[in-house]
Amino acid sequence: MKKTIVILGVFISIITANAQSFTAGNLAVFVAAASASNTTASIVELSSTVAGPAVNAYPIDGTTLPNALRFSGSATSTGYLALTNDRSLLT
Repeated sequence: MKKTIVILGVFISIITANAQSFTAGNLAVFVAAASASNTTASIVELSSTVAGPAVNAYPIDGTTLPNALRFSGSATSTGYLALTNDRSLLT
């Protein structure tokens, strides 16, 4: 349960940081950059009324330490984040 709360907190803070940019009624979707583990990701805004490409994409920093977030992009665990063994870092 604690992991779930931490993970949800991360995504809420990412989305909240860009919330002023979302258009009411649009859909925000988490998209992993590759079908592999240890990949970057973005939050993509899709229009709920017009078919076509994403309205906006908000990349999640995956390279700047110490705040980089890397994700699993595999078919069975896309978006998975974990804590290190000592539970001090979210990975």
